[in-house]
Amino acid sequence: MIAEKIFEMGIDAEEFAQRCDLPLDTIRQLLKAEIPLTKEIADRIETVTWMKAEGLTQLETRYRSDLAFLQQHPDFPVVR
Repeated sequence: MIAEKIFEMGIDAEEFAQRCDLPLDTIRQLLKAEIPLTKEIADRIETVTWMKAEGLTQLETRYRSDLAFLQQHPDFPVVR
């Protein structure tokens, strides 16, 4: 969702990081789902994109919960 917004804005990850006042490495890791989206990061993203921080953190919580479930249940059928 964030990657799509960056694309929609017509900027690259480096400019997005600058606008959010975050390190480029943080944005890259976030886009690869290597780090969780914290409230602090979501707040900064909201100021740049107008995407609600609360909605972003709710999606992150759901994603991490689903990921943990799938890791605990490797035989669970998943459509890919």
